[in-house]
Amino acid sequence: MLISLGDNFDRGCENYLMYLFLKEMKQKNKIILVKGNHEDLFLKMMYRGIATYVDERNGTYGTLIEFISKYFPLEEDDFFYYNAKEVYEKFRDEEILDFFYDMKDFYETKNYIFTHGFIPFNELDYTYKEDWRNSTKDEFASSRWKNGIQMSIDYNIGEKNKKIVIGHYHTSYGHVRKEYPSLDSFQLREVEFSKNANFGIYEDENIIALDACTHFSKKVNVLVVEDEDL
Repeated sequence: MLISLGDNFDRGCENYLMYLFLKEMKQKNKIILVKGNHEDLFLKMMYRGIATYVDERNGTYGTLIEFISKYFPLEEDDFFYYNAKEVYEKFRDEEILDFFYDMKDFYETKNYIFTHGFIPFNELDYTYKEDWRNSTKDEFASSRWKNGIQMSIDYNIGEKNKKIVIGHYHTSYGHVRKEYPSLDSFQLREVEFSKNANFGIYEDENIIALDACTHFSKKVNVLVVEDEDL
């Protein structure tokens, strides 16, 4: 079983092919799709009916145009702005929106919790939230933007007897803080994206982080585990 931690789209040139691959894997019951913040961005853009600067910067608008080109003849770059309702209805009828919407907030096995950014926590004092599994959709959406590596290192938030497996934030963030504890935040940021930055899997007592910042590093981290479903 392949478990995807989200952010399968944006900032690449084969987003629609990725969609077809994931859709086929889902139909064969070979994949668990956990929702990432970029999947949230796509849905929000579709529901809003207009693309923003944030959508363009994150590559979400580029993903949209790639999808649109498979169903409509593109005569101008701003096709979506003039045909948002038509695009929305087509994507709804083709069940593309359902594909994004139906992704899970998290997936749990005997020894692991798989999620995108991090599990929901008490944001007022940065502490563990006992009933996080019962969080609202908005709380889960907010957690997809959190830096789970920071939550583990700075606040020691974790799940008893389980590892939280996360994506979203580049693993070099954790590696440099483990390797260079004396550097300040500005120096750490430079090392995080240096030529010799380590984008391999990061692990500590609370988490296993996988995001290799693929757009930058051109690498994808894959974790293989043996475990029992709940």
